[in-house]
Amino acid sequence: MNLRDTVLGFTLMGRGELLAARAHLEQSIAFYDPRYQRLSDFVQDPTVTGFALLAWILYVLGYVDQALAKIQEALLFARQFSHSFSLAFVLQHAATI
Repeated sequence: MNLRDTVLGFTLMGRGELLAARAHLEQSIAFYDPRYQRLSDFVQDPTVTGFALLAWILYVLGYVDQALAKIQEALLFARQFSHSFSLAFVLQHAATI
């Protein structure tokens, strides 16, 4: 996981720079390595956050099928980690999409 790209993607999304945000979130997800997953260091899981934000961006950009696939991946990760706050974050994005 590349936390820098997750945070930058989130920030760029908030600024409305969706294409740049998408690139950073995709890069963050590409670097995901479950061996280094330390959920206890975060309020919510950065990988789950990356998938959910990327799904929202894809939806807004008009890639609905891709957005639905990404939110399903986010739900899978969130349920795998059994972390309530991460799951709630993803469910909120899933409901929006």
